[in-house]
Amino acid sequence: MKKEYFVCKNCGYQTIKWLGQCPYCEGWDTFERVVERKGGIKKEAVYLKDIKDVCYERIKTGIEEFDRVTGGGVVKAEIILIAGPPGVGKSTLFLQIADRFSNERRVLYVTSEESLEQIKLRASRIGIKGDILFLDSNQIMEIINVIERIKPEIVFVDSIQGINSFEKGVPLGTPTQIRFGAEKFCEIAKEKGIVIFLSGHVTKEGIVAGPKLLEHIVDAVLYLEIGKDSFYRVLSSYKNRFGSTNEVAFFYLGERGFEEIKDLSFLISKRRKDAVGRVYTVIIQGKRAVTVEIESLVSISSTFPPRRQAVGLDVSKLYMLVAIIQKNFKIDFSKYDIFLKVSSGISIKESDADLPVILSILSSRKNFLISKDLIVIGEVSLTGELRGGYFMREKIKEAKRIGFKRFIVPDEVKGEVRDKGIFFVKDLKDVLKYVS
Repeated sequence: MKKEYFVCKNCGYQTIKWLGQCPYCEGWDTFERVVERKGGIKKEAVYLKDIKDVCYERIKTGIEEFDRVTGGGVVKAEIILIAGPPGVGKSTLFLQIADRFSNERRVLYVTSEESLEQIKLRASRIGIKGDILFLDSNQIMEIINVIERIKPEIVFVDSIQGINSFEKGVPLGTPTQIRFGAEKFCEIAKEKGIVIFLSGHVTKEGIVAGPKLLEHIVDAVLYLEIGKDSFYRVLSSYKNRFGSTNEVAFFYLGERGFEEIKDLSFLISKRRKDAVGRVYTVIIQGKRAVTVEIESLVSISSTFPPRRQAVGLDVSKLYMLVAIIQKNFKIDFSKYDIFLKVSSGISIKESDADLPVILSILSSRKNFLISKDLIVIGEVSLTGELRGGYFMREKIKEAKRIGFKRFIVPDEVKGEVRDKGIFFVKDLKDVLKYVS
């Protein structure tokens, strides 16, 4: 038996009958007849023990913060998407990474939006001196032909939204263009064993511009964002098939490009003081402990229903923690707006941040001060009991290094840490004894 249909050679749209114009990309006379026959190559299922072990060689840049976010370096045939808003520094970061790779490997840098003269100006400003091959083209087949001819090991494409994948009929930056271009780069990366970096723009909602499918095509998605103060940038791992998705790197962006920030104590306010609604906690980001600041503002609402907004925390978690407060402290929030913010562009996912969030909201609602020397750590159950305390030794050690002296932690970890200034609590109502 055979199956017959027609496929648009521009965008891949399928139909059971021939059409003069493609309804998806609006190209004329683009449909080709395809015949599929049942049968062909037979595939066999295999046991896990019969699958060959593969050792992925890590290719490092020497930029420790970047290498850590990628899982210890990139691997051959990997495709990495680095996304961020305009002006965040994607092109500058690309140039610096390419410069490091070019010391030992053949590197091709493709610019689809800027001229070679513009690239040279930026490269001269930030001190790029490596042997990098540059190509200014936005034509997908032209780029692939160059890749096949010069055989680079690392390729940078800046940006995927500027790549033209079709001869005519499809505007640049459309989902069809982006998807097709990404698929072509994926094919050649897997076939030739090339590492390909793609830069991508994000929408005002903060998601990668183009089809959501783009994030599924690539092996890793890294987001480059502007920190709370515009002088630094945050690079976070959203997806990584070869590493952790819980890594964050910090860079200073100046005249000489990106510089690593290894001491994260700058995330905490330089002039720490007792404050209403401000709580400090320590979370684990990848392999290291990071001290962060959580701030809440609770105010009388002028709308119904009242607003619940959070930056750096999932809003559904905020709703749940507010419900726990209402149940355990009999406090009404039905006429109050709640705004919560985590410092410096960090997103909190671990449950050990439940208690500091609750304490921050309580402080703002009841208008009481919280000590500047206090660190709060702990997961809170729906009944108000304290749990958790993972990596407690590492967290307390990091907080002490910065200068914190007092700690509120769950009673469960009493056997793990014992030191002066540590207060062990069993439930929410015990916490308020130690906050001032």
